Amino acid sequence: MEKKYRLLIVNPGSPSTKISVFENETSVFEESRFHDAPVLLQYPHVNDQVPFRYEVILDMLKEGGIDPASIDVVV
Repeated sequence: MEKKYRLLIVNPGSPSTKISVFENETSVFEESRFHDAPVLLQYPHVNDQVPFRYEVILDMLKEGGIDPASIDVVV
């Protein structure tokens, strides 16, 4: 029996954050959030957005019924 790996794929785009969750090669969840410009402009540098984006990703996973502890790999 093949082991199932759960992968979280993150695409932190300019005005949005997109995630996909796969079990091996099968997509099991996809979500995208658009961010208003004034929200992103609060952060002087892109790297300063990390805590904000992290919370957005956790919220999307929670709403999708995905336990972050079940993720094996983040890309």
